[in-house]
Amino acid sequence: MRLALFGIAVLGIWQVAAAQAQDITQHLDRIGAGSYLVFDAGDKQFTQVFRGLSGQDYVVDLIDGSDPNGPRLSREYRDGQGQLLRVDYDMGLSLRFSPHNCQRTLGACVFVQTGPDGQTQMGRLVTATPDGLSYQLSVFPSPRSEPVLAESGVVALDQMGSTAGGQITAQDGTVMQVRLVQAVYR
Repeated sequence: MRLALFGIAVLGIWQVAAAQAQDITQHLDRIGAGSYLVFDAGDKQFTQVFRGLSGQDYVVDLIDGSDPNGPRLSREYRDGQGQLLRVDYDMGLSLRFSPHNCQRTLGACVFVQTGPDGQTQMGRLVTATPDGLSYQLSVFPSPRSEPVLAESGVVALDQMGSTAGGQITAQDGTVMQVRLVQAVYR
């Protein structure tokens, strides 16, 4: 009995270690400028267009609709692992994340979002899954308060570490399905 329990415990530890060793990096260094991904998200479509390096940051534009040459909604600046550092919305709003938004960090990670309303401390708990990752995003309403769950999600990743599909659940229970429609890597 003890040996069986030990074996189960070792197997469990091995499975956790294997999941934590999983690569959830978005390999922006292997995605050429001009590459794009088209998504269905709820009743809308959007396209991510990879623009390449600007200084040390990778630039990704979010385009309204399925045409990679369509109207831009925002421009994202990401680090080499795909972590979001800053997003500039075309309507003039800008958000910065320090040190980054923790999308590609396994385990618990805390960051600060800075925008027009000031600074907000946030936390993300990311777990590897067989085909990608799951996460919980929380907000700290005040410095000494307990975190409040803002959203959770499950994301499948493709061979480049880009989103291949998933489901996002908002704090109010609203669910949005995201599905990759087309991937063009250059």
